[in-house]
Amino acid sequence: GFYTAVFSRPSFRPRNATSECGFAWAPTPPAGDGAGDVNLWNMWIRFAIPSPNFPEAAQNVVFPGTEEDIMGDYYPRGEYMSPEEFEEIGCPRNPGKGPKPGRGHY
Repeated sequence: GFYTAVFSRPSFRPRNATSECGFAWAPTPPAGDGAGDVNLWNMWIRFAIPSPNFPEAAQNVVFPGTEEDIMGDYYPRGEYMSPEEFEEIGCPRNPGKGPKPGRGHY
């Protein structure tokens, strides 16, 4: 399946960034996510040693720029948005709460 992980400072956590709405949330350091400064913070995506029969494995990416083509649905996608923009997605697991989902992030 697919999942959405939300990273923000606690003070900017969107109201719908909860497990009840189907989202995982984790705090970033007070200085932010480190965009543009790798010394501030890093988010690591761990790829364990995959089966040799798993063609979408990150280890099969040989040339930069081919990641998405090789990894397909397993390629991690990221997007920056404000708390308000994220809240517009709503609460997909509880459709009666909040605005209707409309961005397809889940």
